[in-house]
Amino acid sequence: MTDSSIQEQKKRKEIEDKKDQVPHRGKWRGVKKHASLFNTSNKVRGILLACQQNREDRAVSEIVNILNQYALEWFPITEEEKIKMEEEKEKKESKKQKVEGVNAIVNPISTNNQLKYPKRFRIYDSGGKGYVFIEVMESAPFHLKIEDFVKRILNDPLLPSLKNKCKHCHRLIPVQIVVKAEMQDIGGAMKALISEHLPSSPSDPKKKFGILFKSRNNSSVQKEDCIKEIADMMGKNCEVDLKNPDYTVVVEVFKSACALSILTDYSLYSKFNMQQMIDKALPKK
Repeated sequence: MTDSSIQEQKKRKEIEDKKDQVPHRGKWRGVKKHASLFNTSNKVRGILLACQQNREDRAVSEIVNILNQYALEWFPITEEEKIKMEEEKEKKESKKQKVEGVNAIVNPISTNNQLKYPKRFRIYDSGGKGYVFIEVMESAPFHLKIEDFVKRILNDPLLPSLKNKCKHCHRLIPVQIVVKAEMQDIGGAMKALISEHLPSSPSDPKKKFGILFKSRNNSSVQKEDCIKEIADMMGKNCEVDLKNPDYTVVVEVFKSACALSILTDYSLYSKFNMQQMIDKALPKK
């Protein structure tokens, strides 16, 4: 092999490596910036999607379709959502005609065109590879907690049929609240979650808990300090058991954000790993 062909191969490899560093655009275009997670006074809840690195766009496309299908089946479109969808479609048609230079009057939604899913999920850049945050919008007419919504998907008897529709998706971690990755904000949010989910009365039976901490692209939140502060907040009726906890406190720090949850049956649902739950549900040969 000549020197010129070796150099050409190296250049090609460098180009391919650079391509892999940036997620493929397309359905990835609608992603919100990481910082916009904090540009709202609303309580942000949702799902932290763990997926194949450099395949975030494909994973998002797969999981959003799946979430929309389940959400539409369990929570039918409301009249308010229908009105918003019609308004959005009229705006798009109007904009399209202006671009094309057509002066025709914008028609109402055609019966030939199928309505898309109502906007119930919003995608955020996690600030790192292999993770995407999916917000369940406050306007979504969900009558389930985010943890129960994910569990219901993973318990679906038809889950094995999704095996080829979610190849790039790994875990669907329910997130009850997102705050800034600062100990003051984490502590305040965790106090509220503990009072909501954990027993507080002395007469209640003791419950076991474990804390799972993961941090990506962040050096300000220290693992030991965070775990100690959360453990000190637990009531007298709670004791540590990392092998078989009743409650799993999930702390996922990604860049300048921190996702918090207090989940039950964490091991039973294979750490909310979609691929493992599908394999469990498949008939044994």
